[in-house]
Amino acid sequence: MVRHTAPAITRIERLLRPGRLSALAGPAAQRLLGVPIFLLAIAIALPIPLGNFMPVIALVVIAAALLEADGLAATIGLVLSVLALTLTTGLLYGAYSATAWAIG
Repeated sequence: MVRHTAPAITRIERLLRPGRLSALAGPAAQRLLGVPIFLLAIAIALPIPLGNFMPVIALVVIAAALLEADGLAATIGLVLSVLALTLTTGLLYGAYSATAWAIG
């Protein structure tokens, strides 16, 4: 398994730069990133078929950014988390509307 994942991890680490926009990856930013991480964890736990991909991708980007202390990657992760939470909200609204329509 390591043989297959090592090249992907190497490519990802090549994109990340420690210390880039360090204010967005410092201790204060880590505490503030707890809110979107918590919301993404809730979105991942929801039983929405195929609705977990975007929240997981956003969470992985934020986690990689925090591991490498890359503020730019953390910002990209925040943008992805907004998109993911918007998508999840739309899926929930669609499920609610479809259920309300089916019930009458």
